[in-house]
Amino acid sequence: MKKIAIITDIHGNYYGLEACIKDIFDEGIDEIYCLGDLFTGLPNTKNIFEIIQREKIQCIRGNNEGYLLKFYDKSLVDDMKTAVKFKSLQFIAKQLSPEIFRYIVSLPKTLEVKSFSQKIILCHG
Repeated sequence: MKKIAIITDIHGNYYGLEACIKDIFDEGIDEIYCLGDLFTGLPNTKNIFEIIQREKIQCIRGNNEGYLLKFYDKSLVDDMKTAVKFKSLQFIAKQLSPEIFRYIVSLPKTLEVKSFSQKIILCHG
């Protein structure tokens, strides 16, 4: 039987993610799933994205990825784009490369894990 690891709410913590990945591989895990909120919080968007790609971690969209996409929705007039309480989100959103933006757009809201005798649906919350 495959061993899986489920991680979530990285919030840009590159060093925490690297340590977590090391522990996961030390445990002989076969697959890693991330339940969202990858980038917001700390300014390590590019580094987090590189780890996710390098380790082929399957991810879903968390609420913070939704906020990042909403930030770029030109049809919305929202205080998210200007309010002080969203400064960290504004900072991260402005760092998104086109490649990372396309990746966020492509993230599903749920994943179904089929490697068990029962189906497991993974979601952010």
